[in-house]
Amino acid sequence: MISKKWNLSFRLWHWLHAAVILGLLGTVFLHKTFLSWRANSEILIQKLSGFGIDITAEQAKALAKAVRAPMWEWHI
Repeated sequence: MISKKWNLSFRLWHWLHAAVILGLLGTVFLHKTFLSWRANSEILIQKLSGFGIDITAEQAKALAKAVRAPMWEWHI
C-alpha cells in the first residue's frame, strides 16, 4: 500500500530527479566506456589504415572526441 505520508507533487519531483540523475550517470558511463577517446582513436587508426588512410594519433584523438562531443554537451 502506498503511504500517504508524501503527497503526489513530492513523489513526482522525487522520481523526476531520480530519472535525471540516472541519465547523467548514464552519460558519464558512456563517456568513460563506449565513447572513450583513447579506445576509439585506436579503432579509428586501425579501421582507416584498412582503407589505406593513415592518420596520426592526434588526428584520431580529435576525431574520437568529435564523435562524443554532442553527448557530452548534452550532459553538461
